[in-house]
Parts: sequence; structure tokens; C-alpha cells
Amino acid sequence: MNYSIEQIERYLAGELPAKERASFEEQMAADPELSEAVDRVKDSLQIIDIAGAHDLRQELRSIHEEIEHEKKGTNPWRYLLPLAASIILVCLAYIGFWPTDKADHQTFFATYHEVYRSPMNLRQDNPAFNRIWQEAIQAYDEGDYPAALPKFREISNAGKGMSYLGSFYAGQCLLSMDSSSAAVVAFQKVLQTDNDYREQARWYVALCYLKQGKPEALRTSLEAITEDPEAYRYKEALQLLRKI
Repeated sequence: MNYSIEQIERYLAGELPAKERASFEEQMAADPELSEAVDRVKDSLQIIDIAGAHDLRQELRSIHEEIEHEKKGTNPWRYLLPLAASIILVCLAYIGFWPTDKADHQTFFATYHEVYRSPMNLRQDNPAFNRIWQEAIQAYDEGDYPAALPKFREISNAGKGMSYLGSFYAGQCLLSMDSSSAAVVAFQKVLQTDNDYREQARWYVALCYLKQGKPEALRTSLEAITEDPEAYRYKEALQLLRKI
């Protein structure tokens, strides 16, 4: 089976169904060129996150379309590897330089980030929910975030009382998988409703912006946290504000 750049991005974001993800990982294990292509695409997406240049995706898609027809009848990774390298060059050209303070962003992120603990003994009068939730939490506690993510998303998309928990822990998985842009979207869903995880979600949105190297968005998020001395991670937010 041949995989496109879009499918590789979906794999990296944890969006492939379980069977498709397993098949993809089997082919990666058997095909070093595919594995290298995945690494290159992951690097390019991290550059986009750091630069805050999400409109680059359209330009990258055009690069992909230009060579898509050349893959037919050949080893597809022969073209995916130079494509992934082109993506990185386009990203660097777009931002003009590699940010000199990238190491500082990552150091700060590593200092302040910790994976949020899983809830204790959460059960509902819904056997299907309980089964999915327990499977998600087991994978989450084991650090298997790609396996936990689709289950949390299923809970989030159910639109019921506990959907905010699904969104929050989907955001946790995505952030741990270096998909900070998608993590922001998940955490923002938590902030849209009245629930017990709003303060935590606000802190993790700030961490996403820290990881991406977006000082203005980070400052806005941190200032919102420091308006309330009782807020979750109030002291840490104050510390970060003094450093940016």
C-alpha cells in the first residue's frame, strides 16, 4: 500500500484508525525509506509549529501535487524523501532563519510540562462509555498516546456530559506526541464549556504556545491565568511571564 503525505500527517497526529495505524507501522518497520520519510515530515511539521506558519500547509500541498503523478509505477518513498526535504527548506525559507531561541523554548517547555494524571475511578451508568474510557486510560497510563488518542476522541465527539474529559486527554496525548497545534484545538474545546478542567486546559494551551515559540499568544494565555491567584499553575505562569 502506498501512503501520501496527508496519511503520514494523520499517522503523526494519531488520527488513523487502529487497523490502518497497525498496517502503517508494519510497513514502516519493513521499509526504512518510509520510516525516514515519516521522520522528515515530523521534523517539517515541528518547524511549522515553531514558526507559527500554519498557512505553509497549502504551499506544501502544492509541492506534493507537483510530484504525485511521478510516483506511479515506482517506489513511492523515492519521491517522498526529497519531498520531505523540500518541505523543510520551504519552512526555513518562509521564516528566514531557524529561531536562535528555539533551545530556550524547548528548555522552558521541558521544565514546565508534565503529563496530567489520569482521573481516579471514573465510572458512568453506561457500559460502552466505561469500556472505552478504561481502554483509553490504560493506554494513557502506559504512555501509549497514539493508542489512547482515538478513544479519547470518540468520547469527545460523543457530545455527552463527559465529552470535555475526552477533549482534555486527547489534548494531553497530542501534546505528548509533539502535535501542539492539534492539542490547542482540543484544549480550546474544554474551554468552551463549564467544567472542572477549564483552568488546567488554559495552562496547557499556554504550554502549547511555549512549545511553538509564540511569545504573544503565550503572554496572553499566561496573563489570563495570573488574573486569579487561586488559578491552576498561577505561580508557574508568573515565572514564565517574567522570562518572556
